[in-house]
Amino acid sequence: MRVAFFFACSGAPGGAERRFSYLYESLREESDCFYLITNRELVDFYGKTLLKDPEDCNIFSPEVYGKGIFGKCLFVIKVLFFLKKQKVKWVHFCINPGPYSFVFSVLSFVLGFKVSVSVVNSTRREKRDFTKKEFLFWRLTFLSSRFIDVLSPSIKFNLLNIFGKHILPSKITISPCTFSRRVAELKNNYHCVQDSREGRDVDCLFMCRLVDGKGVDLFLKALDIIESQKIRIFAHVAGDGYLYDEFASRVYEYVQLVLHGYVDGKEAEFLLRRTKFALSLQSYENYPSQFVLEAIASGCEVIATDVGDTRLLLNESNSYLVPACHGELAESLLYGLKEYKKGNFLPFDRMALLEDHSVFRFKKYFLDLLA
Repeated sequence: MRVAFFFACSGAPGGAERRFSYLYESLREESDCFYLITNRELVDFYGKTLLKDPEDCNIFSPEVYGKGIFGKCLFVIKVLFFLKKQKVKWVHFCINPGPYSFVFSVLSFVLGFKVSVSVVNSTRREKRDFTKKEFLFWRLTFLSSRFIDVLSPSIKFNLLNIFGKHILPSKITISPCTFSRRVAELKNNYHCVQDSREGRDVDCLFMCRLVDGKGVDLFLKALDIIESQKIRIFAHVAGDGYLYDEFASRVYEYVQLVLHGYVDGKEAEFLLRRTKFALSLQSYENYPSQFVLEAIASGCEVIATDVGDTRLLLNESNSYLVPACHGELAESLLYGLKEYKKGNFLPFDRMALLEDHSVFRFKKYFLDLLA
């Protein structure tokens, strides 16, 4: 059976795009029956860091031609011709329902292919978090989907709470793990981690999409507290989003704030190798965070907000867990840096934790769903 993975992205790719591009490549190594459908703009700007081979003949990436309805319709028509030409029998939408999944779900009944979807957003917790149009897109996509893959138990709970009348609970499956190409590459060089801790010059790294729900305000208020105590630390921020200017407008005397913008590939790996503490401060969920796994594989200590299903990945033995309180975040970071300076690192088996999160485990899970 021929299967296509679909995601279209107008900005920089996030964890879901990286995860499914890596899954596609892993499956593609074993069979020619897998395809990746995305937009040309994404491949042109980020293809070299997102994909091993952006010119792979099984990757179909027409242009969207701007934000207008004409460009999107033309994109859909080209994708439909591609699906028909390649005799694709299953299309999986990798990053939440939306207008594209809605259109293809409706057309799937006519054109004879199956659809499924992954939900990766943990911030949609109530019906009021959707516009009327978004709710319709999600509901109809779920009705057409053979299965709904979700990242965590919390997301499943939220979906049933919001769409319970429109979803069979048996349709929703919880991913057994997360993974990323960068984690796999870092694991291969893990022997360098212990030797690299002495020369790290980044006290803390905040790397994520800079939008609501990621802990931007929490981190900034913690930095304000540290600044008021006249303590010098080196804080780096890597990411892009509409809250970027919240960081750019900050002026500190003691806190050395460095903004990198969006980073990926070797640049992100190099930054992680320089970092003492990686911060994952999401409002609702830090599980299953690729950034956390990449930080652990890089030898970083982790500070995370104790929210949602975070404890499925992190606990007091392998991280510093804090409530969503800027005072306690600042206190935990300063305490951790003092311990780090003494050489007191959290003693846990990093490799054992990372082994539970691999593309091979997810691949088996996904292929079982397609069977």
